Amino acid sequence: MRGLQNPLPQYLRNFFLWLKSKEFLIFLFFFFVSGVFWILLAIKDTRDTEILIPVRVTKVPKNVFITDGEYDTLKVSVRDNGYILIGYKLDRINDVEVNFNNFYKNDDGKISLSSQDLIKLVKTRLSASSEVISIKPDKMDIYYNHGYHEMKPVAIEGEVKPADKYTLVAKMTEPLSVKVYGSKERLFDIDSVRTEFTKIVDVTDSIRKKVRLKKIKGVKLDPEAVMVYAEADVNTEASIEVPVRGVNVPEGKEMQFTPSKVVVTYVVPSRMQESVKAEDFIVVADYNKVEEGTGQKELAIQIVKTSNLVKRSRLKQDRVLYVVERK
Repeated sequence: MRGLQNPLPQYLRNFFLWLKSKEFLIFLFFFFVSGVFWILLAIKDTRDTEILIPVRVTKVPKNVFITDGEYDTLKVSVRDNGYILIGYKLDRINDVEVNFNNFYKNDDGKISLSSQDLIKLVKTRLSASSEVISIKPDKMDIYYNHGYHEMKPVAIEGEVKPADKYTLVAKMTEPLSVKVYGSKERLFDIDSVRTEFTKIVDVTDSIRKKVRLKKIKGVKLDPEAVMVYAEADVNTEASIEVPVRGVNVPEGKEMQFTPSKVVVTYVVPSRMQESVKAEDFIVVADYNKVEEGTGQKELAIQIVKTSNLVKRSRLKQDRVLYVVERK
């Protein structure tokens, strides 16, 4: 029975397994050789690719501030042999240097580079055999001034929210304003500087997050990023007694109320509870709603002013007894 289960001796099975593994290794060898051969053919072909080339403004006079375009990146479509293009991809290409003095023409706050100017500069960083097919942007404006700036407030763009049962007690940037360098005409149009969109939610304590400012064409921001600060405090329910006032009472009359004070309940951040005063609220009863001759001695009351520290303020009772008397 054992012979039927193993018709081939062990040494024969090992031999056939060795042949199979040898064939596989030979296959891998020829596959590798053909791959290398294909790559060698491919890199000799002429191809197009897109590369990124940084731009930097140099030789800037001491009394000149570059407000926009000092550092930029060009997207350049290049045609050449494959192995040259691979070199561009593997090696970082040195910055293209724009000599400020070579392009300065008149003191109008801007120097401009045409497509031809950019291509000439780019070619100094490429192989002589490389052909520039296209360049983006196809022109470049570099803005400058002689140090004129104004302070502009920073506005937070995005979403800053407290966690459930918490109130946001502070939301601001550090610093509150930044220097904006640019022409007087350009700065006149800028009311504030906005942050990039930021999302800070479920705040339960204090939090700080560094956020970049949105770029504004033609101006330079200093600093270019700010800290967004948010602070939240847990809500607590509180109450306070507030006197009832009569409104629209005719000349020579006055209204007396029972009770003279009513309880207002509200939600307030716990640390601000002591800052809430009765004077922060106004509760009124309107004489115009008195129904003459009905014998009705109750009048509806309402809150017409609340403290700006609280939310969800409400009356514990909505009616009071009243008496109209002559002065």
